[in-house]
Amino acid sequence: MTKHDDARCQSFMVPVTVENVPDARLYGELCVPSGRTPSTVQLLVHGTTYNHNYWDWPEDPEVHSHVRAALKAGYATFNVDRLGVGQSTKPAAHLVTLDATVDTLHQVITQLRAGAIGDQKFSRVVYFGSSLSTAYGWLEAALHNDVDAFVLTGLLHFTRPTFLGLVQQNLYSVSEDPTFSKAGLDGGYITNRPGSKAVFFYNMPNADQHVIDTDEQLKDVASGLLIEQSVPLVLAQDPKDSPSRLIRVPTLVVLGEQDMTASGPDGIVCTDETVKSAEAPYYPVVPGGNRRPRRRKDRALAAASSQRAQHDRLHYRLGKPPRRRQSTVGSGTRLTAKRRLGAGPPRSASGCRQMSNLAPYRL
Repeated sequence: MTKHDDARCQSFMVPVTVENVPDARLYGELCVPSGRTPSTVQLLVHGTTYNHNYWDWPEDPEVHSHVRAALKAGYATFNVDRLGVGQSTKPAAHLVTLDATVDTLHQVITQLRAGAIGDQKFSRVVYFGSSLSTAYGWLEAALHNDVDAFVLTGLLHFTRPTFLGLVQQNLYSVSEDPTFSKAGLDGGYITNRPGSKAVFFYNMPNADQHVIDTDEQLKDVASGLLIEQSVPLVLAQDPKDSPSRLIRVPTLVVLGEQDMTASGPDGIVCTDETVKSAEAPYYPVVPGGNRRPRRRKDRALAAASSQRAQHDRLHYRLGKPPRRRQSTVGSGTRLTAKRRLGAGPPRSASGCRQMSNLAPYRL
């Protein structure tokens, strides 16, 4: 655990319920500014082949640690290892599913609110997602509606075919990897091929080689099945079928200007305007935004009905019975373009562009 001055940090093994996985635990680190009891906690969720170190980079943390930046801003953070990653429980890879991943994150959110982690109840939870954990944030919001705001990084609803080809070339079974082949994991877990972090995650002309070397040393694993189940979420599906359409809270979308998932010859030129244009259809039209608000009551009711139907489809896909809940149309969030704020993890070394429906208020 990275040491942070003027903060109280503890590690926890959070009990979670996972089908066919007895005594499952998620590892996480709770940090709270010294002398303060903030009501808001940032839940930090890493991307594929990373772990909690992504958000609390051990090398030059004053520059690269998002946790340190958040603490200085007065926020608490809970930096988690997803199921099957890092110090969390690693069951057979076929048990680390999309459903289990999203549900265990939901269980962590519930426990943060209840004060079951660190004996402090948090009234507001902000979800920070990286890469595919951005997509897990979409699903978590659609199924549970228990997050107060989202900061979603490193992923759009569209992924370049070229990047998918790189994924196929540079990910392989842990059984072939010199780091993990003797770790006792089954071959259904995957990781990066040695030396491929620079290919995936860095804009080399202005990247720090020391950071890349540390990244290679800290690489982690992921369930191959989880990745397989996650890919359809980022293949430019029909916006009306996207779980992100059910998000009803402030949301900031952040994409590195040279992020290979979407930027490139077979993708987009990454600017505030192009990202906003590409992503806006995947988020709800809400009053107060830069799109025409729904003003007639009958239209709002029709939208609510459509959202409930979409919610039921999501539950059906995940093998769960539909859960009826009241629509929250009219939350008053808005779409705006913003620059990235504060320090962050080292994934994108070239600066960021983003689209946001984050209203200008402090959580």
